[in-house]
Amino acid sequence: MLGVVVEPFEIRDGWGYRVNVDGHTYIYQDAIPGVPGNRVFHSKEDAFRVGKVVAEKLTHHKIPAMSQQELIDMKIAEAK
Repeated sequence: MLGVVVEPFEIRDGWGYRVNVDGHTYIYQDAIPGVPGNRVFHSKEDAFRVGKVVAEKLTHHKIPAMSQQELIDMKIAEAK
């Protein structure tokens, strides 16, 4: 896939991300994936890092999902 871009964005006291493919929003994530509830990322950097992993999965034709364990392994504090 060409033209895959991750864009972090501010949302209700935190951050989310979108994954755009060829200029169109393919994934809009306004809560941390793989974690119960509606928690948001506390930093732009964490949202971007997770978005990059999701985009990488997409480009390798894998399901673009994140598990809670993957987030913990990435040291995303809000995943615990």
